[in-house]
Amino acid sequence: MTVTDEDRRESEAAIEALKRAGVTVRTGADAKRPARSLETAAAEFDRMREAIEVGEGDQAPAPEAIEEEAGTATADREDLEHKGPGIPEAEAPPAPRKRKERPPPEPIGEGETIPLWGNVAMRVYPETRGTFPIEFLKGGRRLTLEAPKTPPWLSPRLADHLNTALAAALREEARPREFMRQKIGEALADISDRLETDDGTKRALTSGPVRRMIEETESVIVYPGEATLYEVTITGRTLTITAAQMARIEPGFINTAVLNAFPLDPLDASKNDWKAIKDYWLSPDVAEVREAEEATEAEAVIDRLRTFLEPLVIVDQAALMIGDHLAWYEEVEDRVWVLNSRIIKFIVEDLKRPDTYSVTLSKILRTSGEMPAPSKKRRGIGKFPGPVRVWGFRPGFARFKTGTGRALSIPEVLKNRREGSE
Repeated sequence: MTVTDEDRRESEAAIEALKRAGVTVRTGADAKRPARSLETAAAEFDRMREAIEVGEGDQAPAPEAIEEEAGTATADREDLEHKGPGIPEAEAPPAPRKRKERPPPEPIGEGETIPLWGNVAMRVYPETRGTFPIEFLKGGRRLTLEAPKTPPWLSPRLADHLNTALAAALREEARPREFMRQKIGEALADISDRLETDDGTKRALTSGPVRRMIEETESVIVYPGEATLYEVTITGRTLTITAAQMARIEPGFINTAVLNAFPLDPLDASKNDWKAIKDYWLSPDVAEVREAEEATEAEAVIDRLRTFLEPLVIVDQAALMIGDHLAWYEEVEDRVWVLNSRIIKFIVEDLKRPDTYSVTLSKILRTSGEMPAPSKKRRGIGKFPGPVRVWGFRPGFARFKTGTGRALSIPEVLKNRREGSE
């Protein structure tokens, strides 16, 4: 196909017409892209000629229409350049699946109902799984359930969110926005005031774990000192808590402690629950602070353990400790080692507590200094094939017995041993 000078002039005139119409025209290297086909090129040439003819007349096509056509042609050419001839169009990737929103947890507990207007009411529930459920009702039927993570009566900004949720639930029955927001704000303010003055409201909005600890706590006795201890008695079971444990923020400790004491009745307290429980235990109306010289339950446990261990017979070699009726005195570490099985017998048979109390007993002994370090596993004990757990007491903890049956202190045992070797 031969391009004449007249064709060139017509093409240049068409390009100028397109520029005047607001269409971006590519030149230079961009203009050298291969055309889709001979037919497409001819069609584009005809459109440019028509644009010139129309441009000379009274009615010109809208710039948007020309730009849309040119953009379509350009996109078609770019598709050919990218894919190449004969290559099928790649399938579009599947749209990402929308993340399914977790429904708010069903509220637990009594809750407190506040009328708003007519038969529309708002019911506020105690904390449930880290949220503070609020239920809107109409004629006793639930309209919507919201679950803010902040106590709504402490955050005025939540009133806007609650107002929007209520309006969406009521639809055409919704009242003016300002009216509803005022009613919700007044209800939340009423709840805030009643929490300070009304015991019934406090109880209704107290979570299950907190209410349980408040109702089941029989006493809290504090023994202050360098190693302060808290003895909390819950329905006949005593939890011995150190100051470091009481100072914790996360609820893992209290959940574990209660489960150890009540293996079939977990507490499942949240972080906010533990704070409320601790505040209750440490309130002056609940906690009793005793002088250091007064006998504590921890001291009573130590005295009972001392009596329980005094029948043990001292041996001077680890290999000779073949049963838990024996104890081994190690002169290098200056400790009396007692088998763990003997300690478990004391806990279960004497204290009538589960063997998991060994954790608490270890803390009591280390706090008092009777056991300088935690129990540990050692090899070479008796005829046991592997490592055996033993508890190491200071030599003066009890008056152990020798093979003669006499109760002797460790210094006396050492003296008799030296005299015998001479």
